[in-house]
Amino acid sequence: VALARETQAMLAEFNPRPWFIIDDRLDVCLVVDADGLHVGDGDLDPVDARRLLGPGKILGVSTYGEVARAEAAIIAGCDYIGTGSIRTSATKVTVAKGLGQMPKLVEHVNGRVG
Repeated sequence: VALARETQAMLAEFNPRPWFIIDDRLDVCLVVDADGLHVGDGDLDPVDARRLLGPGKILGVSTYGEVARAEAAIIAGCDYIGTGSIRTSATKVTVAKGLGQMPKLVEHVNGRVG
């Protein structure tokens, strides 16, 4: 919570102020009144996240390049979707899918998110 508040204070200095999205932690998002929450595998279900956040907060959902997950995220009321890793990372143990996943996701969700 302390780090979130410190980050939030730094963001307040920008004009226009960027969105402040908390990754994974609904409790921190609500305590600091962040702009929104991002969830992925192993996190809060997007349907529950939307219900607990309410309509006034931004909800982002990782879809890992899968159309079925994108569809579920849309039905849950997400505002944006993340595709997952497009390149390898030292901080994530996932298979990078590259940009090849993008055309099918864009075709499927175009105009339906947010």
